[in-house]
Amino acid sequence: MVNARSRRRLTPFALAGLVTLGCVVGPFEHRNPHDPETQITVSLASNRDTLTAAQPDAVMQMVTVPVVEGYVVLWGSAKPELVASIGNGTFRRVAAPTTIDSAQVFGYFLGGRVATRMVYVLPTP
Repeated sequence: MVNARSRRRLTPFALAGLVTLGCVVGPFEHRNPHDPETQITVSLASNRDTLTAAQPDAVMQMVTVPVVEGYVVLWGSAKPELVASIGNGTFRRVAAPTTIDSAQVFGYFLGGRVATRMVYVLPTP
């Protein structure tokens, strides 16, 4: 049995040992999706990638691996004068080009993660 005097002497050493164990740096897995070190693959899935006068809309969906739920995606287009985001991942053809044209659309979320997809716009026949 350890007496009170010995316990008082050993307490600082025990605390120092616990603090040292708490500072161990190891190969810990990053699982927090807000942590830039977390490996998350992002891509855009779509119902179509060619917009015409008859089918002027395309709906995009952000796909993450691993699955990340409860996030808000900011949508945009590199050519909003040709293909514009109208919200919730829907993009609409807003102009009729004279030849086949393309625009890159994107979804942005969680601290800089961006997924892009090329959308083609056909001229009106």
